Amino acid sequence: MSSVFSAGVQSLCPMLWCSVNMRLLKELEDSLLRELVTSTGNMLDNVELVHTLENTKAKAGEVAEKLKLGERTAAEIESNRDTYRPAAKRGAILFFVLAEMASINSMYQYSLAAYLEVCADSYSVIVRPAVL
Repeated sequence: MSSVFSAGVQSLCPMLWCSVNMRLLKELEDSLLRELVTSTGNMLDNVELVHTLENTKAKAGEVAEKLKLGERTAAEIESNRDTYRPAAKRGAILFFVLAEMASINSMYQYSLAAYLEVCADSYSVIVRPAVL
């Protein structure tokens, strides 16, 4: 259950998970360096150092996979975001044109309902991409 939840949360906020994984990688590196600095004698005889090295190697592989997944997810989100940019641009143009028309003459003041109607009409003529 937690892996399904983790994967779901990771897909929702990949940048957060990217920073968490980067921090984990940094902590593993610091732990390994601490063990190397405090190690005395033959390094291969130091069981704790060997265990830390093996643990770091295994978790570093997992973190690298998660970082790659995060990069792919971020690229996919950016691609999906780009499909909505034309609609957002049109909406912004419509809003500011209608808002500024009141400065020409007060009879051109529009209500929110009128703005939404104009937006709905303009969005109905937009050619939608095949994949959304």
